Amino acid sequence: MRKTILALTACISMILPAHAQLSAGSLMFVAFNADGTDGVAFAALEDVPAGTIIYFTDNEWDGSSFNTGETYWQWSSGSTLTSGSVVIIEGIDQGTLNGSSPNPTASVGSCSWSTTSSPDNNSGLSASGEAVYMYLAASYNMPTTFISAIATGNFNPSLGELTGTGLTEGVNAIQVLGNSDVIIFYTDVFGADCVETIATEGNWVEDNGSGDQSNDGNYPDFPADVIDFLGCICSCETPVGLTASAITPYSATLSWTAVAGATGYVIQYENELTGPNYRGKISDGTTSVNVGAGKIQPGNSYVWGVKARCADCYSDWSEPSYFTSPMRLAGGDDAVALIFPNPSNGQMTIQLPESNAETMIMITDLSGKMVLSQSVGAGETAVQLNIAVPGMYQVLISSNESSFIQKVIVQ
Repeated sequence: MRKTILALTACISMILPAHAQLSAGSLMFVAFNADGTDGVAFAALEDVPAGTIIYFTDNEWDGSSFNTGETYWQWSSGSTLTSGSVVIIEGIDQGTLNGSSPNPTASVGSCSWSTTSSPDNNSGLSASGEAVYMYLAASYNMPTTFISAIATGNFNPSLGELTGTGLTEGVNAIQVLGNSDVIIFYTDVFGADCVETIATEGNWVEDNGSGDQSNDGNYPDFPADVIDFLGCICSCETPVGLTASAITPYSATLSWTAVAGATGYVIQYENELTGPNYRGKISDGTTSVNVGAGKIQPGNSYVWGVKARCADCYSDWSEPSYFTSPMRLAGGDDAVALIFPNPSNGQMTIQLPESNAETMIMITDLSGKMVLSQSVGAGETAVQLNIAVPGMYQVLISSNESSFIQKVIVQ
């Protein structure tokens, strides 16, 4: 599934004054993970007073009360949690609770089980459809104010309902269909209402499949790809000077000019035909990354971008930059065909290794219409495409031992 790169910037909400009673939408879920040790993450859209206790459960709400059989846990703010902060809770999957099971952990504040007595002791989040509620309560199973809820399917009697909670799906409750194991909020959408921006299903990305999807290196992972702050008005400069170098059939080094005051970066590159391949956070002081390890394939075109983080906000994404991985030809790992520049204005150079002396080059548009055909030898050959329509074209390089197709972009 191709999703747009996801991160929240420029959120200006009409919210309650600091230290007022928390209400629906004061906190919002920003991640759900049913793999690994299980966990959730939530963001504060207003200051949370010191000593506040927030309750969570994956028991089903029937419109008036929770059923039994699953888990309750609670988070304590400790000191004041400032607006924009994100809290990650992990370790919800601890097996059968028996009073000695380890408590969940929280990145900020503290977390503990609300009860370890039967029958409410079935810890862990379901990877085949689940709903989690966040609320204030007089007692762990007696909510007084629902703050938010998240579901990996439709809110219904099977997963849990919204009736009687005061919450509305798409407003302050999140519903992401598909029963995915890992779902994470991460969007570039600028919204005047942070709450509804987070509650919009299209602003979430997901990962699903067999095995543990929370740490498989495919975006999104939990907690690695959880946002760490809800940015508001940001003065962070947008990165420039994007360069792809040391390009091989299976790897490339992507670099950019350092941004003054940046504390880190977020980078994404994607295959132009198949979608996102990689997205990750880069620590301060690092302005390049080598991508490979199966994420780059020979003869494919890629687009990539980077954004900077300064203090507690993110810059805009950079202008997109492009590169094409060379293809392998017969003659070993060093035998590659290079086509440069790519993108081009139609004038490009094709460089072939010495082991491919007799080679035919055929260039077609994506419909298969031939625009150029010629025989070339080893070394560099200048090629001029006299075409009126910019776009993507296919270069077929065929030798007596093998043939390969590489995409090029003519601007």
